[in-house]
Amino acid sequence: AVIFCLILVAFEILLLECMMVENFLAEVPHTLTWVEWWYLDEPFLPRFIWIVGKLIVIPLAIGDAINSEPVSSLVQGPDLRILLRSLASRYEGQTYAYCTVVFWGILTELLSVVVISYFALVTAILISAESTGNALSDFGIIFAIFGFLQATDSRGMGFIAGAACLDPTTYLATTKYVDGPRVKVVRRTYRYILFWWIGLWTFALMILFHVYYTPLYSWVVPVSNIYFAVIWQTYPYCLDGWPICFPHGGPCLFWAQFGTSVAWTSLFVLRYGCFLFPCACAPELPGWFFFPPSNHLESPLGRQGQWDTRYIALFAERLFGRSGIGWDWDSCEWEPKDIDYERFYHGPQQTADQRAAGWEQRLELLEARVLGSQGTGQGVGGGVGSQLRHTW
Repeated sequence: AVIFCLILVAFEILLLECMMVENFLAEVPHTLTWVEWWYLDEPFLPRFIWIVGKLIVIPLAIGDAINSEPVSSLVQGPDLRILLRSLASRYEGQTYAYCTVVFWGILTELLSVVVISYFALVTAILISAESTGNALSDFGIIFAIFGFLQATDSRGMGFIAGAACLDPTTYLATTKYVDGPRVKVVRRTYRYILFWWIGLWTFALMILFHVYYTPLYSWVVPVSNIYFAVIWQTYPYCLDGWPICFPHGGPCLFWAQFGTSVAWTSLFVLRYGCFLFPCACAPELPGWFFFPPSNHLESPLGRQGQWDTRYIALFAERLFGRSGIGWDWDSCEWEPKDIDYERFYHGPQQTADQRAAGWEQRLELLEARVLGSQGTGQGVGGGVGSQLRHTW
């Protein structure tokens, strides 16, 4: 069960990371602004429902989650922390189960802080990326994904119960505990803080995504991480006072949990440093990627191969200066070059020559990939390029 729990937590984090990479960073800075939406030469009512449905689905999804059972990964945080605090304050938790307290403290922090810190940004990304313009289809997709994420842990528990051949009565007995009135207050407070933060940030990002699309919105994740880490450590004391700060096991649990959040925030900044700090990875990642002069520019990452892993090493190299390069502010490129407009710009002001030059760039990249993957297929690559040029 412990091994499966670790795999499940890792899967949730990797799934959220994948959504950030594939549905957000790979799409920036191309977006549809509110002004363009208003002047689209399309039927107004479907457009109106498309944009209003995006905003209405947020409180509906939150309403579904806030009234769910505590087994949901979104709202199980206070229950996990109360049970763990109860174990840490007992004789067992302060003697032979000390290492167990540390282990579950780290795991609880990952579930109730790290995973939750992605939800504001990822929810806005899902609503934007999966929106098709059909209101009914969009609602179904968003609720299916949102419901899957928050019910992952309970479904994992069901698999463990099935693998252990537990009958329904035993399974229910292992997931029940007696909670007093103070636990109910802590749980309600937790949900109030959690969903106001997620709801307000998601709503704000949904508005901002159609005003200015930039990778700097990734800062929402580390800010949420630190916010939840601090709040979950402080508000129980505000409610219950000094019994929260029990000796020996209390400091152990605090540093295991808070240290996990600080460590994860540091790893997140290291992983996405190139997208959090403008010009940190210039000229590979130009400055106009962060502050695009036009929303019709496509992401330059789509033609850079395994950019999600390569930029980790590049940011570490720039941060620690092992190669002596440092941060090259002079090559930041705040304004796109002519070749950038030819390759990445596809707006209404693009001329026929720019559009043709952009296609030439894409065909050259296609030929290079074909030639690189097939050492003996030079003729095939040339044939593909010539046939595409002829078609164009």
